Amino acid sequence: VKIYGYGTMQKVGWGENLPKNIFLEWRKWCMSKNYYRDCLKDILKTEKFYNIKVPYTAVYTSDDYIANDKTVHLMTKFFPNASVKILKIETKKYSSLKVGHTGIFRKQFHNTLWPELVRIIEE
Repeated sequence: VKIYGYGTMQKVGWGENLPKNIFLEWRKWCMSKNYYRDCLKDILKTEKFYNIKVPYTAVYTSDDYIANDKTVHLMTKFFPNASVKILKIETKKYSSLKVGHTGIFRKQFHNTLWPELVRIIEE
């Protein structure tokens, strides 16, 4: 950001580049103990996470270095009144390639991981 004036996401293979302010906010979320929860609490001037009561499914891959066993479970605790189902996709069952944090959405996995995502969504 200091050199280019924006988040160089394309250079690291993470999609489109991000405007400086968005990148810095995203970085703040990632560096915070409670991730985006503290930032939303500051913006909303209240904590409404307990009002969320809809069931949801948290899905992550076994080789994700950001959403992992520790962080996914921590983030699901943000919504104490919601019914949460946590699913870890064991990537080695589907591919010998590294998937990581955002790789599951790459076209190269459309015949391997995407059908599993569709199955989870339709379940």
